[in-house]
Amino acid sequence: MGHVVFLLLFHSAAFAGEALTLRWNELQAAVTNRQATVVLTDNRQFRGAISSVTDDALLMERAPSGRIARQTIREIRVQRIKGPRRGIFTAGIGAGVALATFPWAISDSRVNVSDGARIAQWSGITAAATIAGYFIGRRMDTKETIIRITEK
Repeated sequence: MGHVVFLLLFHSAAFAGEALTLRWNELQAAVTNRQATVVLTDNRQFRGAISSVTDDALLMERAPSGRIARQTIREIRVQRIKGPRRGIFTAGIGAGVALATFPWAISDSRVNVSDGARIAQWSGITAAATIAGYFIGRRMDTKETIIRITEK
């Protein structure tokens, strides 16, 4: 039970995003020329590059007619991916699982399993762990900023 609680706390701390509240006139510097997801008040979402912010709309390449009216925007989510965690987790988890499962792979207690099957199983487990490590690291490298607009 303690491990589950630790994993939930780790997940929420590692993947937490940042929330900002900005005025419309501050939005230009925060979102222009960046990939973002714009969430509308009716929960529709548009993802793409924001080219500029005008007095009454946001100009976006994938939006209908290229414009999203100011009053229809609920929030803007900007993601940035940076950091070395993808490489660290890929190498670390892959190597860790390879070393941890190696004794199992060569164990004589596994009867009726050929050497080729042992190598294939061990390689498959190691490859799956390496791929999982990459995606865990990528997820930890991704930081999302949620921007809400205030009129004050």
